[in-house]
Amino acid sequence: MATFGQDLKKQHFCIDENIAQCNNGSFGAVPRPVLEKQQRLIEKRERNPELWYRNQYDPGNFPNEDAHNINMYADGVHAVAAFVGSKPQDLVLVENATTGTNAVLKSLSFQRGDKILITSHTYRAVTKTVQFVSQQLALETVVIEIPIPINSEDDIIKLYSEVLNDDKDIKLAIVDHITSASAILMPVKRIAELCHMNGVMVLVDGAHAPGQIPLNIEDLGVDFYCGNLHKWLFTPRGCAFLWVQPDYKNVISPVTTSHYQNEPTLMKRFCFVGTRDCLPYYLAETSIKFYNDLGGMEEIVAYNSTLASWAADMISKALNTEKLQIPVGMRAPCMALVAIPETSLYTASAETCSRLMSDLYKQSQVFVAFSYFKQRLWCRISSQVYNCKEDYIRLRDALLEVLQL
Repeated sequence: MATFGQDLKKQHFCIDENIAQCNNGSFGAVPRPVLEKQQRLIEKRERNPELWYRNQYDPGNFPNEDAHNINMYADGVHAVAAFVGSKPQDLVLVENATTGTNAVLKSLSFQRGDKILITSHTYRAVTKTVQFVSQQLALETVVIEIPIPINSEDDIIKLYSEVLNDDKDIKLAIVDHITSASAILMPVKRIAELCHMNGVMVLVDGAHAPGQIPLNIEDLGVDFYCGNLHKWLFTPRGCAFLWVQPDYKNVISPVTTSHYQNEPTLMKRFCFVGTRDCLPYYLAETSIKFYNDLGGMEEIVAYNSTLASWAADMISKALNTEKLQIPVGMRAPCMALVAIPETSLYTASAETCSRLMSDLYKQSQVFVAFSYFKQRLWCRISSQVYNCKEDYIRLRDALLEVLQL
């Protein structure tokens, strides 16, 4: 493999050399070896699509020159399960973490007046799903306001403890492993222990976790876990996993009801949903191999973390603002947040985030994410192995120019 940074980007990624991509956390990047295998599978499928699909949901009744084709979903499941510390029978592959969250929320049985616990930093798509389910089933939503600054994990645990002690109607807590808007690494295991002491199920939205932090799902003590693989693990987009604690394996079904709805195993229920494109699932094993060939989590995260921290320091000094005030141990390794000063052109509001992102790209061809919380705008920096310091110098200069500082 090439060294990290520009050399790796040129050798293994298709990212436009004119773009400074400082927002890997949104959509990730697919390396060429994975794209090349994806193209080979597309061509194989298109040579005989009839046989391709029928051999997946009706194996054994049609001639098949490649029996391995039937098992590619299972191969993907086994590869991902080994990577995240799960038994294969407890894990399925889905399009994204939001899909997995929907499957859980729409499969569980609730009673009128039951409550679902989220936080002020819960991902917006998940919040909207909770709102939808709550409206359908006459449920209530309880929101924990995440404080900034955070002094320690104990601050978070205290908030959960107070809410759970005061409200015994809460049946499910949705916890971000890494919050999307603020890149806070939440103490999931401690939260899960507290929830279970109060008879509350735990669903973890781990959209940003796989590939960024070590995972041992079975050790977390949660009931459900969803994690994206396209963000930090190099799979094609539309690849995530849903892990289900074995006690609930007969409860959870796909959001879309299809041919295998009544099958007894999770994998059978989720593996074939119509003509959904399953190729990203089939490429999970190849993507994990690429990740490990780069040096695995130790080398990748060491590079990304160092670069993200350097970039945040440099940009905060240039803007004369602060970084997000949270303990080092609660920072997502490959992400960092810097406050954006409010100007007459860019007032602090949720609506400003997309406009600032667009203006930055149109003027300087730099991509970075912005978020709004605690009455402030924040720049969320992401670092991946194809990034280098020059990307963030361009980001700094673009921010200074667009904000007219």
